[in-house]
Amino acid sequence: MKQTIIKKLSAFLKENITLLGIAATNEQIGNVEKVLHVVMDNDYKEFILNF
Repeated sequence: MKQTIIKKLSAFLKENITLLGIAATNEQIGNVEKVLHVVMDNDYKEFILNF
């Protein structure tokens, strides 16, 4: 994920804190991929790890 997008999202979520969720862990992502038999896109993984 591009750093400019991460910076914009971070700034937006600082002003809209109620929209911020709980970040996923690598373990959670691995479990979901295993259970669903899928490989998530790296950009999506980075997004859910941070936001």
